[in-house]
Amino acid sequence: MRNLFTIIFILSCSYCFGQKNYLPYKMISEGKNSDFRFPIFSDSTDTLTAKKINQLLQLSELQILKGHEKKNIFEVVGPSEGSLIDGMVEITGKVFFNTNKVLSIQFNESSCGGACFYWVNYYNFNTGNGDIIQLRDLFTSEGYNDFYKMVAKKRIAQLHHEVAKLKKEVKDDFDEDITASYYRSDSLKDFYIQDTCLYIDGFNCLPKQDKADGIETVCKFRLSEFVSCLNDYGKCVFNLNQDSIATYHFYNSLPQIFYGTIGTQKVALAFFGNGESYYAYLKYGMAIKMYGRLKGNKVELSLKDEDDNNIESIETILNGNQITGVWYNKGKTKSLPVNLLRQ
Repeated sequence: MRNLFTIIFILSCSYCFGQKNYLPYKMISEGKNSDFRFPIFSDSTDTLTAKKINQLLQLSELQILKGHEKKNIFEVVGPSEGSLIDGMVEITGKVFFNTNKVLSIQFNESSCGGACFYWVNYYNFNTGNGDIIQLRDLFTSEGYNDFYKMVAKKRIAQLHHEVAKLKKEVKDDFDEDITASYYRSDSLKDFYIQDTCLYIDGFNCLPKQDKADGIETVCKFRLSEFVSCLNDYGKCVFNLNQDSIATYHFYNSLPQIFYGTIGTQKVALAFFGNGESYYAYLKYGMAIKMYGRLKGNKVELSLKDEDDNNIESIETILNGNQITGVWYNKGKTKSLPVNLLRQ
């Protein structure tokens, strides 16, 4: 009975000793209706952690580093002056959780050009060292497989329940089967941590025409549902052991931010693995969007023009916490060494 009481106490009070609002921050706003809100973090005792968090978010979401803007920090992604139909029309950040273990942030975003698109982005940081936390990092291999199956089953059941509540004319047009299939193959990157729970959002899985129907896409998972699947890192995140969160690094887990040089110029690279990545020369602070892939340990990134021709490319090797290789200009007539490190 005493052991049972201890387990219940840990599960119900696992964050009793966590420090809320651990990283001080201010929310920068722009726009009449505050449609542009972005957090800037600070920490007088650990400037590296705050720098890593801020610069990864700024490179990947704003494509500019704070301190290099001419008017405001939204000037790259925001709509052109006098127009609301060419660029980002909303990017609103929300801090869900901010303790000495985890920082969880959500961005609601929309962009309009020929059509309007809506999505959410989530970032979960280890506040001990500034690394991004991927959901898979927190589970044993077998535990993650078991958790993944449980997540799909629960999310699809919630989807059926939500669709059943829709008005008939809306329900008839809702593509439930497509969303359910996306749930079964979802990467589970859209999640956040709050207290002793995990929340997984399926908004990005909805077809565009179904995103305005108002169904609940966030599914809640209590610690008691997945505690048996956690590895030591996961147990540390949820205060189930006494490990220092700063000691945990998953070097195969992306995205992360890398620092180093291209030639003699200092750069920061927000490397996402596959798809878009962003780097900036720290002297100038403007992000350069690169498209590429991680194949095995080979990193291939390229900047292309409107005709899909390479303007520049980066061919490197990812070895643990290091990226090393060569930067090439258009036509590969010039090359520079690339040396980057996860700090």
